[in-house]
Amino acid sequence: MSRSTFISRLGALAAGAALALGAVAVPALPAAAHDSLVGSDPASGAVLESAPEQLVLEFSGALMTLGDSSTLVVVADAEGRDWVDSAPVVEGSRVTVPLADGMPGGAYEASWQVVSEDGHPISGVVPFTVDAPAEPSEEPQAPEETEEPEQTPEATSDDAVVDSEASDEGDGFSVGVIAAIVVIAAAVIAVVVVVVRRRGRRDSETSAR
Repeated sequence: MSRSTFISRLGALAAGAALALGAVAVPALPAAAHDSLVGSDPASGAVLESAPEQLVLEFSGALMTLGDSSTLVVVADAEGRDWVDSAPVVEGSRVTVPLADGMPGGAYEASWQVVSEDGHPISGVVPFTVDAPAEPSEEPQAPEETEEPEQTPEATSDDAVVDSEASDEGDGFSVGVIAAIVVIAAAVIAVVVVVVRRRGRRDSETSAR
């Protein structure tokens, strides 16, 4: 309910109540005192740790009910949103107003208008504050990029086989060269021995003659 609608309904109710009072009033009787608000829950100016489930207004006398529009209550936040969940319940001098769930933290104004026991409309405002902490809106953060260490390529089994074969070939080549050198050296020695023996024989035969 907007504030302008509330004010217009309040004015219409006040005019109707005044006409009804003028029609039934007895001039000989003294004027009765108007009722007044004597307490509320939440109290005026209260700071609440959590949102209330209802608003309770306590008056000095029993209230009159002249239809659905005789008791009006608006509990508005700073943006003008009305948090009244259903129609107020009037029980004698007490008015109970159910409130909607999910009221956020912030300042509120409970504007009320009732019809006093003497038929006169009265109104007022009960301010209070809900000090519930606002829920933080956490934005998802992108995961930090971590640099992976450079990996050196591992030798595959095929590379190991190739390296092994190359090593074997290198070792075989070295052994072959050594064997050839040994054979050649042995042959040279044998030739030298044969030559020496032949010369020795010739010298012996020459000496014998």
